[in-house]
Amino acid sequence: MISGKEFRKQLGVHRWAYGVLWRVNRFYTLGLILCGFLAGMTPVLLFMSLRGLIDDQLSNQGKGVQNWLFLLMWVGIAEAVVGLAHKLFRNLLRERALVEINELILRRSLLRPVSFFEQSKSVNQLEKIKSNSAERLVELVGRNSQIIASLIQIVTISVMLARIEPLILVVVPPCFLPYLWFQLRLGSKMSEDIQERAKDRRRIGYFVGLLTLPQSVAETRLLGISDHLISQFRAALSTKRDEEAQKDFKQFIGGSLFSILCTILFVGLIYRMLMRPGGATVGLGSIVFFAASSIRLRKSLEDATHSLAAIADHQVYAASLKQFIDGKDDETPIAKTPLETADGIRTETTEQAASFRSEICFENVSFRYDGQEHLALSDVSFTIHPGETIAIVGENGSGKSTLVKLIAGIYKPESGTIRIDGRSLADHDMDDLYQKIAFVFQDFGRYNVTLLENVAYGNWAKYSKESEADLVAELQPSIARVGLEKELTKMPKGLQTVLGRTFGEYEPSGGVWQKIALARAFAKKAPILIMDEPSSAIDARAEFELFGRISDLSEGRTTVLISHRFSTVSMATRIFVIDRGRLVEEGTHADLMKLNGRYAMLYNYHKKLHGEGGVND
Repeated sequence: MISGKEFRKQLGVHRWAYGVLWRVNRFYTLGLILCGFLAGMTPVLLFMSLRGLIDDQLSNQGKGVQNWLFLLMWVGIAEAVVGLAHKLFRNLLRERALVEINELILRRSLLRPVSFFEQSKSVNQLEKIKSNSAERLVELVGRNSQIIASLIQIVTISVMLARIEPLILVVVPPCFLPYLWFQLRLGSKMSEDIQERAKDRRRIGYFVGLLTLPQSVAETRLLGISDHLISQFRAALSTKRDEEAQKDFKQFIGGSLFSILCTILFVGLIYRMLMRPGGATVGLGSIVFFAASSIRLRKSLEDATHSLAAIADHQVYAASLKQFIDGKDDETPIAKTPLETADGIRTETTEQAASFRSEICFENVSFRYDGQEHLALSDVSFTIHPGETIAIVGENGSGKSTLVKLIAGIYKPESGTIRIDGRSLADHDMDDLYQKIAFVFQDFGRYNVTLLENVAYGNWAKYSKESEADLVAELQPSIARVGLEKELTKMPKGLQTVLGRTFGEYEPSGGVWQKIALARAFAKKAPILIMDEPSSAIDARAEFELFGRISDLSEGRTTVLISHRFSTVSMATRIFVIDRGRLVEEGTHADLMKLNGRYAMLYNYHKKLHGEGGVND
């Protein structure tokens, strides 16, 4: 038995679901509800018409047969049309909701911090809400409509049957209530397993991806683990199959027992009616009515219990969707106060652009990843002046990428303050700030669109409204700067070549993809430029040609660069050395070499290991 608090919570989920679908399309939602009421009335009217037809034929020599046939025909038509209309409204509402609700999910995800998508708990939540959320919301309302229909049928048929045989009111509850308890308990168990089912879907999808996606299929075959992965895939699916089979078997046993028991009891009541003293006074129409209605009553009871069990399942998904949409979690959503022009393109005013100082200041900043005991960054303080080029070096896992993501506002510090333009990040409108930061990620995006669009994504709010000719003229310098002209001649449609094998026919190399990511950042012309390993897929000579004039590349922007290649690092204005989450050294290349500390050790080791000289020195 659920508590009053839990009941109110569930009621709130249902009310929210109706509100969402009402906003999607009120006509279809209302039609779905009304079909439930009408579907509840038609069976008893159908059986009453049938009884009247039989009784009239026997007692009145068929004088009113035409009227009863006319009523029977219209009730039969109404029942068929209502059933078809219920299906139509459900399908139409589902198709509308599919677009609206999934867009709502995507837009709501934009308000979540990046750290939300890096947590296993959040991934499971997303898996649940992505699992046919729109369909489950419509099914929740549709099942409620079916329960309304079933309850109306149960009440009306029971009242009519009780007038013929009052004992039915005593027989039905002991038969029905145990079956209802069984179905609710089974539904509750399924609801409890939903989190685990989300993990199972992720696990199955993971194995399918390893065996079919182009980035992993070659390696898995060369490693000889394909058969092992298929075995893992089969084991995961078999476990799910066995659980589903066990559930289906339980439903079969429970449903069969209920149907057999109800049928025996109802036939027993008919026999009692026929055999009791004075049974002859019961008309043939009433006997037929009682037999047909009792069978329909059993079906209505079954439908009601199945709908209640299904609602318990759909309700869990609806509750997860409601929680995600409402944003009731521990994270503070990113503020959404975008600046808009008359045509809806978010831009910044001339005064705002001119007054922005790209100074970055860390004051005793510490950060810890969720679920981790140790700090990723600890008590880091520094100031980067406008126009400076800062290189960050350190061993893998020292906290370099974490630091630049904190600068960009992707993560929030556990303690300390980050200031950009003299203001704390907490005081910035994040959408506005993002327009002032160009970021080349270590795991950069490989967008399966044209090359021109790939670069234009750097400032899509601006470039999406420009003509193709203007777009080419504006982006050509960024494309040339990263050295893509030679690769451009290999592309079948030049700038209009769709990249990637998903939708196109041309797959660039890793180095070319990285140059495209760099061009995208340069196209933004933001006052702050962050590059996390921007040349990891580019050969040493190409890197030297690209970053040999780093001051020209930065174009006066405040630039933060992470690189393991010291030939590039040494050209920076200043160098920050990160070790185990702490800023241990800072200065120019010459100053740090004289210091003969951590930086000098890393530099000399790197030079000895790679034999750098000439181009890279």
